[in-house]
Amino acid sequence: MPQRLFILPLCTLVAIIALSACKPTIDLDLFIQDLYDVAKTQNGITVPAIVGIPIDDSKKCEEAKNKMLPILRKYSLGIEFIECKEVKGEIYDMMSVKMDTQILSTKDSRLDWSGLFSVFVFDQARAATNLIEIYLLATNKLGDLSSDLDRQFLFQTVDIDDVKIELRIKNDTKNDVELSVGGARVDGKPIAPPHPFKLTRRDYLKIVPSKINVQYLLSRGFVPLALIAKEGKFLPDSIRRVPAIGNSKIWNTE
Repeated sequence: MPQRLFILPLCTLVAIIALSACKPTIDLDLFIQDLYDVAKTQNGITVPAIVGIPIDDSKKCEEAKNKMLPILRKYSLGIEFIECKEVKGEIYDMMSVKMDTQILSTKDSRLDWSGLFSVFVFDQARAATNLIEIYLLATNKLGDLSSDLDRQFLFQTVDIDDVKIELRIKNDTKNDVELSVGGARVDGKPIAPPHPFKLTRRDYLKIVPSKINVQYLLSRGFVPLALIAKEGKFLPDSIRRVPAIGNSKIWNTE
């Protein structure tokens, strides 16, 4: 079912030799109340994501902007330049842009969305559960975007498999929220099978999906991100009974 955004380098010939060092980034904040509202109303909303695009030299920012922004705007909405900055210790610098990202839900199985990347909220109420499923979605426009960038820049090869996605799920509600996340680094700790977490008010989880999950997202168009207990509800015992791994936000009910 899902999506989010990425792009690659405009590195020099030297950078081409070590292209794996040049990685685009996608950064997104998801607020629990927004996810609850979309699940309840079935009305999608738009939130900003920050995309980091490796470039040859931050001192050539205007050149990078003039070449990249028109291509980005061809494939996604709400593209706005933020800054070019030097990246210490790397062979590339970084250009940051804002991109509109949709948080979607649907009363049937039909999705209506645009852009490169989105978040899909599936309310399991009809399945007699207290859970909301959260997915990342990616479109096949990414391949077209890569091709356009390759044609535009002589010494650039776009390898979308190297994109780094970082999300923060933030609890902006007044109550504790239970959720389950797997296949990612969560607050810096590797989580393979899904593990339960509890977010207190104003707390958040930083989630970096694993490379395997990112590749699955790019090849299949969707990947599960999290299960969240509905407002005022709890995770099922079958999910909560997972051994803790030393994180204060994870608990063991055994």
